[in-house]
Amino acid sequence: MNIEEIKATLNTWKQSIVCIEDKVSSLQRIIDPHPESPFIQALHALEMEYTRSVARLVGDDNKWLEWYWLEIDMGSKEHNTVQLNNENDLRNIKTTGDLAQLIYDLANRQN
Repeated sequence: MNIEEIKATLNTWKQSIVCIEDKVSSLQRIIDPHPESPFIQALHALEMEYTRSVARLVGDDNKWLEWYWLEIDMGSKEHNTVQLNNENDLRNIKTTGDLAQLIYDLANRQN
């Protein structure tokens, strides 16, 4: 997969996850389910499987998509800098484009 295909795929993935989470938030305000409820757990499991499928598709062998989604809230948190093996290679990952470039570069280093 080339970099533009990865960017497009990750952008679609992000839009889907954000949409699901927005709808779940709206639903939670109405029915007030607990995060541990079977319904919310099932939705989260679906999001995780979708994320892992997209990760396999784009060649993310290091769970960067999960990190981007769950740890740095789709790039919105301030702690979004990653340091790769070379200490001089620091990257801020704010957008899906940044994430795509990281995944692409790491995949090409392994080849």
